Amino acid sequence: MNIRSSKIKFFRKVNKIKVIKGLQEYLDGLLLGDGSICIDRRNKTLSPCYEQTTRFESVEWAEKIKRDIEKFGLKCSINGPYNRAEVKIRAQVHPFFLQMRNRWYPTGKKKIARDLIINPIVLGNWYLGDGKLDKDDIIKIYTEAFSFEDVKFLSDSINKTIGIISFVKRNEKGNPIIVIRAAESKLFLSQIPDEFKLNCFSYKFNIKCNHQRMKWLPAEDEILRKKYGNLAPKLIGRELKRSLSSIYHRANRLNLHIYKNILIRI
Repeated sequence: MNIRSSKIKFFRKVNKIKVIKGLQEYLDGLLLGDGSICIDRRNKTLSPCYEQTTRFESVEWAEKIKRDIEKFGLKCSINGPYNRAEVKIRAQVHPFFLQMRNRWYPTGKKKIARDLIINPIVLGNWYLGDGKLDKDDIIKIYTEAFSFEDVKFLSDSINKTIGIISFVKRNEKGNPIIVIRAAESKLFLSQIPDEFKLNCFSYKFNIKCNHQRMKWLPAEDEILRKKYGNLAPKLIGRELKRSLSSIYHRANRLNLHIYKNILIRI
């Protein structure tokens, strides 16, 4: 049997996925990182498959991904290591991946699916793939492959879901990344289930100190400018996790009291 006919035969044996929503959420976290939904350019009649390359040092994670995907009823394999000490994870072709391809590659290039929901499973796979805990306990999530608009959407989703203030900044190459301050790293990491705290990634969870919130972020100033005068300062303080006196002090520094008085007189 030639390779092409064997592929078609394999495709016809479509496995039934056990929990479609669960697999979608699981893969969403991987697709935020280096995961991809690949199509066979030689035979586009085949459904796509899921592929991901990881370093051999993190093969423990690759094995976890393989086990997890197989729990949903799909075959999955790990190949390698290759020349650059990497291994490749590959799930079987399946019609389900066509849906995922359409969500994540609407124009052929990967773009954040706008129906993405940030939950602990998504956070776990995303952080293991693209997250970094700096020596000063600041978390950075390297989202350079996406547009600034997409990364802002992700940052806003994190803030709304977890209740922290992450923000987007451009790195030295001008690409957008997400930054989470040291004072909120512990809360962020607490949302990730223990099953993702693998030995090969223990350094990603090793917070060294207890940090107090100090410097105001541009993202916080933006919220304050938008809501001060329209919402009770106490409620703004609750959203930003700042004291009432801190809200008044910062509003004064930003001249929002003056602006509010002008609005009142008008």
